[in-house]
Amino acid sequence: MAFTGQEHNGAEWVPGAREARPCGWIRVSWADLARLCRRLAEQCQADGRPEVVVALARAGYVPGAILASLLRCDLLTLVVPPARERGSGQTERSVTASLRDRVRDRRVLVFDETARTGESLAWAVGIVTDAGALAVRTAVLIHPPGGPVPDYWAVTADIHLLQPWLGDCLWPAAKGILLARSSALRRSPARPVRCR
Repeated sequence: MAFTGQEHNGAEWVPGAREARPCGWIRVSWADLARLCRRLAEQCQADGRPEVVVALARAGYVPGAILASLLRCDLLTLVVPPARERGSGQTERSVTASLRDRVRDRRVLVFDETARTGESLAWAVGIVTDAGALAVRTAVLIHPPGGPVPDYWAVTADIHLLQPWLGDCLWPAAKGILLARSSALRRSPARPVRCR
């Protein structure tokens, strides 16, 4: 399902010199994340502020909380089940029932970090719509070129974000593994690299 787009104020992502880009990952700071969320909040406010932000867990939760705070609206979290569990009816009925009292007759913004395939956003939009939302819009931080078009996005780029709380924990280890693999490949492509 493709989302209907509209004009936006998104910009191309221009990484700073301090940001390494192994395998398309960019480590963002808290200040970068706040700037991206402010960009989205400005777009949403110009179009009529939502009353509820539904942030898709996991990558969408923290930026969704920041966005809801900037928009001064309620925040709900929605865990999107694996694709094999969607469409059975039972999962959808249960989730819809749990959201009904919170979204009925309200303007809702469904938010995630990115929408590479759009499947998670589309599923969540269906759930929120079935729960009785008055109007449903979609937003992402990163809109990959050629991907489904949400209503709002902060930047257009073919990258993955290593968000601040993950970057602080995972970046040193990930950077070391990537460097070890890179140097091992230069020495001998046939020699496997063991990661601890």
